[in-house]
Amino acid sequence: MKIFTYSFIVLLIFQLFSCSKSDELKSSSYWGKRAQEKKREINLLSESVPCQDISTFKVVYKHNYFLFHPSIQAQFDRLLAEYDNYFNKMLEAAVREGIIFDFLYPIPPIKVVCRDGKATMLFVQDLTIQEVNEELPKFKKNIMDFYKDVNCTDPSEWGSMILIVNCNYEGFAIHKTIRNKEFHELLLNYYELNKRKNQLENIKCDGMSNNKQATISCKEGKPVVNISN
Repeated sequence: MKIFTYSFIVLLIFQLFSCSKSDELKSSSYWGKRAQEKKREINLLSESVPCQDISTFKVVYKHNYFLFHPSIQAQFDRLLAEYDNYFNKMLEAAVREGIIFDFLYPIPPIKVVCRDGKATMLFVQDLTIQEVNEELPKFKKNIMDFYKDVNCTDPSEWGSMILIVNCNYEGFAIHKTIRNKEFHELLLNYYELNKRKNQLENIKCDGMSNNKQATISCKEGKPVVNISN
């Protein structure tokens, strides 16, 4: 029994080592395809749940945005873990190959709706000009109200983002620790909505610089963004 146990352990270690070495030989392209296949599986799983009440569906971010319903939680978590594994292996292989990925933070869905019986994420590029004009005032109000209950006493607690809106510069203060990611996503969608509006209405903001600088000051308990060249 001892000999059998020892041999089994040695065999298991050898198999694990072989798999590890084999993984190292696979390319970033290989792992990228595996990740895309798993992404499609996740999306098909989400679409398999009939959409009757969109509020029961949740959006999850793991390298990409995914929709899931609590009724498929176990299957969804398993597939998402596999997708995450393949995605990370793609990045590891890319490093070995000397490939540098310049990832931009993905734009979150603007809303989730039931469409043709399926839960669907809508992104800014999916919207018509009428839908863009309907969404813009909502996002502006949400932005203005977002930090209304957060007092500004120390400017160093705040960061900033400068956006080009209606061919003008707009500065926004972002608290460094309070709901930072949520507000950042809100601003990204607001920016994309304005960009989509310009695209659909063929508005060009020529000569606008992306090199503006911003400083934060506190005035009457509120953060104020000062924009300079």
